[in-house]
Amino acid sequence: MKVYVFIFIVISSLLFSSCIVYNTDKSRTTEMEQKDIAKIVYSKLGDPDSLIVQKNQGNSKILYIAKNKSVHEKFFSHLNFLVFDNLKNNIIYKNQFDNAKIEWYNNNQLLLTKYLGILENKNTSNIKVYIIDLETDDIKEFKKQNEKL
Repeated sequence: MKVYVFIFIVISSLLFSSCIVYNTDKSRTTEMEQKDIAKIVYSKLGDPDSLIVQKNQGNSKILYIAKNKSVHEKFFSHLNFLVFDNLKNNIIYKNQFDNAKIEWYNNNQLLLTKYLGILENKNTSNIKVYIIDLETDDIKEFKKQNEKL
């Protein structure tokens, strides 16, 4: 009987020691995964000169904005960006606009500011603001509460 107990203990300890523990926290990526993500982002954004990285408040999504030096940079700007979801571990949104600025509005929405005209001028009324909903891919014009659509 003691032999069976001893064998059971030995086999149990071998089984428990051979178990592999997997990281179930999808919001944390390893260094290797981050390098892979960087390669994917650079390839999707056309190998930009520089890359601006902005995390949302919950750190669940990352906004990557490509910056390219252009001969025509004084006259217009080209905005190329994408959003990577850490929880889904993939790119959930990609788009590009001319004469625009993009930033986080909340955890699931982006604020897109478009400057209509050749030269960007923040003092003119030729500015339109949009909300991009990352869950539905809808782009809706954003109006202040005292303005009518």
